[in-house]
Amino acid sequence: MIKLTLPIPDSKLSPNRKNGKNWISSHSIKKDAQKQGYLSAYQAWHISKLVADKTTILRCDLKVYHKSKIHLDDDNLVSALKPYQDGIFAFLEQKIQINDKQIRYRTIDTLEMDKLNPRVIMTLSAIERKLCL
Repeated sequence: MIKLTLPIPDSKLSPNRKNGKNWISSHSIKKDAQKQGYLSAYQAWHISKLVADKTTILRCDLKVYHKSKIHLDDDNLVSALKPYQDGIFAFLEQKIQINDKQIRYRTIDTLEMDKLNPRVIMTLSAIERKLCL
């Protein structure tokens, strides 16, 4: 299992906020999110106990702590987290040859509030089933 702490995604990463804007308007934000995802995976890797390979299915649980009652709905949250996920799996692919095709989202808990420290806790754990390659 590996537990990662990520910031609440920038609202510009939400697919509902694009409104026909050019991709360049969110490109730098996506690149920053990928770097943050990579660094989060790097930091969490040293204390994790994730044992997986390219055939392992990964269970992904999200727990979101918002700073207010206004927040993204679940599908927009998952979409907005995609750049972070790309950075996380860039690191994990280097370490243990796993990629984001292996994720299966299980729980998304978005009801918590923490005004002082809004964040997303992403927990990845290996489950028994294997991918057919």
